[in-house]
Amino acid sequence: MDSMSTSALDEIREAAEGLATEAADAAAGEEVVVSAEVAALAAIIAAVRPALPVLTAGRRGKIWSVYADTGGRNGCNPVSIRRAHPGRGCLVVDGYRRRCDGTGNRGTIGGHRLYLASDGFIEATLSGEWSSWSGEWDRYETEISNPSLAAIAAEYDLGDIVAGLWAAISAAREDIADMGVRQKSRLETATAIVAAVNDARPR
Repeated sequence: MDSMSTSALDEIREAAEGLATEAADAAAGEEVVVSAEVAALAAIIAAVRPALPVLTAGRRGKIWSVYADTGGRNGCNPVSIRRAHPGRGCLVVDGYRRRCDGTGNRGTIGGHRLYLASDGFIEATLSGEWSSWSGEWDRYETEISNPSLAAIAAEYDLGDIVAGLWAAISAAREDIADMGVRQKSRLETATAIVAAVNDARPR
């Protein structure tokens, strides 16, 4: 082996050893990051748990396992099928996406949604199809899973989860504020009616 080949081999060996060291350091660093993110997710669950009954109330907390509708955009002869998953959750990441076929009027729908529940997270993986033609199905089914916090940290961006949770909390607070305004108006109306009836009574 000539000196040039020996030198090239030494460089390859040195680079390979450096790569192995860098990869090991990166893997160790990833373990530290994931561990910190798991701790953050656990803290989020504990912090939000008291508000989950509000965040998952009504339609807001439903997780559809089966959804089908023949209404299309024109709403002609609609037939609807809805089946909800028994669990409830607060939607924090919405990864459902619609894709068009060549016509632009039909296509597929799929992706993941992540929900925060009282005992962890619920992931809904969706697959189905959609159509804008009246009488044709919009339908999808979902597979429900309960991934570990480590799996959540590996698959999702923590910032997206926090942003989605903050949006859900903000929306719920706006709903409650609106409810307070309506309650005040209803109370004023009821009080005015009682006063008017009392004033109208013979004395």
